[in-house]
Amino acid sequence: MTYNICRSIACSSRLSGKFSAEDAELIAIREGLRFAIDAGLSPSCVESDALKAVSAIFSPQPLAANSPLVSDIKSLMIIANCGLCRHISREENRVAHKLVSFTWSSPNNMYWVESSPLFIASAVLADAH
Repeated sequence: MTYNICRSIACSSRLSGKFSAEDAELIAIREGLRFAIDAGLSPSCVESDALKAVSAIFSPQPLAANSPLVSDIKSLMIIANCGLCRHISREENRVAHKLVSFTWSSPNNMYWVESSPLFIASAVLADAH
């Protein structure tokens, strides 16, 4: 018999600096993996609606400016025993977009473990289907 245990975590953090859209997504993936590992979780899959970021993880270019970020992500995926990274559509990634919108209006970093903030509850249900 196989059991799937689903635990939820979410975080919302502001970063200072100027980043390309691809680098910002790679940073978000890296920080999400770090947060999951720190929370004692092993995510089975990394999902992103940024196709260039997912492509960079699958096909790293050693001389690319973002290669240190990609290397960090690949190392964290090994540590977390996370074997899958996949591209999903923006419509399938509503939770991430609600968290980003929240981050723009909040001056503080926010972290949720084993619960979801109310403002993403409807998106969590929609993304689950």
